[in-house]
Parts: sequence; C-alpha cells; structure tokens
Amino acid sequence: MINIIRKETAPDCLKKQTDYNCDDVLEKLKKDFFGKCYICETKLFSTNIEHFKAHKGDKKLKFEWTNLFLACSHCNSIKSTTEILNCTDPKHDVENWITYKPIQLSENKVEISTKRTDKLSINTVKVLNKVYNGHTKIKKRDGMTIKEHLVEEMLSFHHLMLEYNKAKHNEKKFKNREMFIEEELHKGSKLTAFKRQVIKDNSKYHQFKKYFD
Repeated sequence: MINIIRKETAPDCLKKQTDYNCDDVLEKLKKDFFGKCYICETKLFSTNIEHFKAHKGDKKLKFEWTNLFLACSHCNSIKSTTEILNCTDPKHDVENWITYKPIQLSENKVEISTKRTDKLSINTVKVLNKVYNGHTKIKKRDGMTIKEHLVEEMLSFHHLMLEYNKAKHNEKKFKNREMFIEEELHKGSKLTAFKRQVIKDNSKYHQFKKYFD
C-alpha cells in the first residue's frame, strides 16, 4: 500500500445518487489509483468499486466520491468493513508506518508489520497479511497467486538493481538502468511498496528515494 493523491473530481453521475458503479466513476478511479487495487497493488483479480467506510445504508457515504476506492475482489472481501489506514489521507503516512519483508519463494510467508500501536495501523497490517498469505482455503489459494507474482516482480527488480551496479562504468547503460528503476518505483508500478522497501532498507540506494513522489 502506498500513499495516493486523488486528482480526479467527482463524476456527475454521482449527483443523482442512484448508481455509484457508473463508467465515469470506474474510469476516474483507475486514473487516481493507477488501475491497480489500492491494497494489494496488483491487477490480478476482478475490479471492485469499494466503499472505504462502510456506508450501511447512509446515502452520503454511499455516493461520496472520496469514499470510493479501486479495490480487487480478493482484497475487498478480506477488508470488508474493517477500518484501516486511508492511503489518500496525507495525515496517514502508510509508506513509512508499514514495513514489508519480501519473500524469495512463494511458499514462504509474507511478513508485514508496524511499530505503531494505533487501531488503524494494526488493522491495516492484519488485513495486508491476510491478503498476501490467506486465512481460508480459498484465500490461501488467491494469496499464493499474489505471492508468485510478488516473487517474480522482486526477482526482476533485484536483477535490475544488480545491472545498475554493474553498469557504473558505462554511462549510457547506467542512465538507462536508472530510468527503469525510476519506473519501478513510480506509484503506478506493481507492488510498489515492496520495491520501495528495498530502497529504504539499503543505505547505498537512498538516492532513489527522489523517485518516491
């Protein structure tokens, strides 16, 4: 999960308060959330328009633009009505409050943690661990799909970092690899939080933090 800045304005179709699943809502959410689920940061499962705060019949919450998020079916069902950190709220520094420990094999467990003791941070970590590791037979299967994807992405990213280090005496290749690293650290990349964690955990790569915004 990474911090997202919402830029799109509320679609006109929400003013009618009859349907929040209109095409304009989906398209604008895809732009704000870079077409990926805001929780797992993948595009592996079907897309849902999620109510960040459960509306429970409250019409204002049901059609409130800032309460509509782009989520996948896997994450939406796991989060359900759980209150978690809001990645679109500047006061919720989700990228620094949550720590990701990547895995080398998909059979291993993804470890996500926080040093914070507030309810929202703890709930967020619980949801994320369920998302990546599963907690039922079906969700474990879906979690395995995500972990296989995660392993592939991280192997590719580590290989890119290795190529960058090896290209230091070839200016053209060196700049080319840095350009690719910038793309991988962009908010629109897959599983961005895990890749950024690599940069945060290695002091020799801290210069790449400039690509976090």
